Amino acid sequence: ASAMSAAAFSGVMIIAAQIGVVEKFPRAALLVDAILSFSLVLALRFFARWFGNKKINPNLSTPSPIDELRLSFKNWSAEAWVYYRVVGGALAVYMLYNKIVFGVSSPVSGLVKRWWGTLLHTIYDKPAANWAEFFGVGYGGAYNTWQPISQTLEALAIWIKPLYRGANTQDERYYIVMAALTLFILAVFFLNARRVLRAVRNMALVPLIASGGIHTLSYTATAYGGAKEWYWLSQLLLSIFIISIVIDLLLKPLQKYKPLRLTFQAASLATGIYLAFILGGFIVTNMPHHFFPADRPYMEVVAYLEANTPPNAVIGMTGGGNVGYFIKDRVIVNMDGLINSYDYFQALKRKEAPTYLYEHGVRIVFSNTKLLDASPYESQFAPYISSFNVYGGKSLLWLLQEPKK
Repeated sequence: ASAMSAAAFSGVMIIAAQIGVVEKFPRAALLVDAILSFSLVLALRFFARWFGNKKINPNLSTPSPIDELRLSFKNWSAEAWVYYRVVGGALAVYMLYNKIVFGVSSPVSGLVKRWWGTLLHTIYDKPAANWAEFFGVGYGGAYNTWQPISQTLEALAIWIKPLYRGANTQDERYYIVMAALTLFILAVFFLNARRVLRAVRNMALVPLIASGGIHTLSYTATAYGGAKEWYWLSQLLLSIFIISIVIDLLLKPLQKYKPLRLTFQAASLATGIYLAFILGGFIVTNMPHHFFPADRPYMEVVAYLEANTPPNAVIGMTGGGNVGYFIKDRVIVNMDGLINSYDYFQALKRKEAPTYLYEHGVRIVFSNTKLLDASPYESQFAPYISSFNVYGGKSLLWLLQEPKK
């Protein structure tokens, strides 16, 4: 089945690339996809066999796939309709509203960041740079999807350095620790197959694992150029669930002894107090009470802009989200396109962003001129701007209606 599906998929993709429906791609990618798919299907069947009930004879106790489809189709259809009419309906309404109001069905910020990923030397964030980031198993950077486990693995990788020496072996040690931890967890799961099966079912870990993988690849496989650490919530939840299962499996047999049970409870309480103390110390250190005057501006640049621009001015900024929240009697327009419109995004790609902003009331730009010369702006603003003040490495610029001669 895996070979047949791989062959059918390869044929469709090759024909689609030839007629221009999809972009051309390396043919080796189809072979890699077939090998990965077969390996993952094989692993899935192995886990199903290991964790399944050995007393059930599938040839005697279960109907054939055709019979099961005939018997269950009506019930499956009803359940699918109840679920997907809510999820799919809400998504359809959301996308339709976006299309009518904003001109595009998905958020503009995602389109902009995927465009960044296609540029070679953009000043903004870049897409996944290697296989580790592509599969979300790296550490550090935007695609560190397994925080805070990755931080623990980093610490363990440093700890085993005497066993695996070398000035440039941090990556190798990190993945050695990751592999060892994975094998340990799998061993614990295999030794407690019945309890693990119940936990996996009750916690819905199979769909969570699948959605976590799809979620990661939805960014990495589409050259998304601006992922943030708060994107990886599903991976964090999955980590918490797996760690909780492992801890429960290891400590459950010991809890029948009262002294050990009390020790575990005391350790849990001490851990909670310690974490609260760490968080409190961070807050006190970074936000001291009555340390700053009450009338001090939230951002110094806001006070500068209010003093050097006229009221009701429309100001273009590269990355001006924070300023836009706090500035008074002015409007901040985000020039990178993330908090803007689909029309501006298209104008930016066509190198018509200066005239588009001018037509929509922007007369002042606050930005580093070198930044405007780099990708994705590609110097398109240079003929349309004239500096009249400088602050903190950025220039306050007039946006001209016509290019300078």
